[in-house]
Amino acid sequence: MKSRTSRIMLCLVIAAMTLGSACGNTGQNAGGTAESSQTNAASGDAQSGSAAPAGERTVTDELGHQVKLPAHIDRVLAPYLEDPIAALGVKPVAQWSSGSTVFEYLQPWLKDVPKTSSTPAVEEVLAYQPDLIILNTAAKAANGIYEQYAKIAPTYVFQNGLTKDWKEVLLTVGELLGSKDKAEQAIAGYEQKAREAKRQISPIVGDKKSVILWIQGKSIYLVDSGRFSGAVLAKDLGFPFPEQALVETVGKPLAELSLETLPDLKADYIFYVNQNANGNEQTNLILDNEVWKRLPAVQQGHAYEVDYGNWINGGILANEKTIDDVLKLLKR
Repeated sequence: MKSRTSRIMLCLVIAAMTLGSACGNTGQNAGGTAESSQTNAASGDAQSGSAAPAGERTVTDELGHQVKLPAHIDRVLAPYLEDPIAALGVKPVAQWSSGSTVFEYLQPWLKDVPKTSSTPAVEEVLAYQPDLIILNTAAKAANGIYEQYAKIAPTYVFQNGLTKDWKEVLLTVGELLGSKDKAEQAIAGYEQKAREAKRQISPIVGDKKSVILWIQGKSIYLVDSGRFSGAVLAKDLGFPFPEQALVETVGKPLAELSLETLPDLKADYIFYVNQNANGNEQTNLILDNEVWKRLPAVQQGHAYEVDYGNWINGGILANEKTIDDVLKLLKR
């Protein structure tokens, strides 16, 4: 069951990152922005014949939908966007899960929050009684889902929140929740944390190179230096990827590699996600293989197993946890 869940999660990530934009072109304006405009009495009278309630706002989502936000938003349903939601101090009405798998790194904020799928059934959404629904990709709004959700609560859709810069996602969510100042403060805090971490690890790593691998059964995937934890290491911490790793991931969020090609990466440090932990035989075939054991990073004790949740994610809380992981692993 765990292996099946892992395969589903991998497919979801790859599909959302590579196909989300293509699937989402059903909106009125696929290039739309999240710019908001305060709805005043004059515009309300012109459009509906009555003034809008104080504090009510209308925003345009990334598919061109006009989304009327209530003055008070307390109950938010945003599967796979729990990271920015929690970072703004809001507890969502449900959290994304795949089977029994949830984002472990978020559990300090999401303890006891009910589990839901990426696209919960209409009846389930109704039961949550949300004030606002946020969908992280256009694909999740397809096939009539948006229309059904929008009848329940205002529904905002990102074109593809998985490929969008996490800072932009956080600022947009902050704007939707009336907490843009808090989002800006959180970003400033993250940037300060990254600068300090970079200062600490720079003497340790020097000009050495790192890679991030995602092991799924017999398959090995190389994480792009511009996505998820790859961006944290390569951009925020100044811990670059080898040239061959950059070549392999051109135009790909994840590049599948064979075990035999791992030495070609010439990585001094390896951070690997083992999605089939707990004695999975297929994974052991990789980690017990002589090719793996002979990798310089492995022989020098510089191959570190890390958690899927924050390393294959791109929110501010995920990235802060990744920085903490890197500091802990390199300084131990």
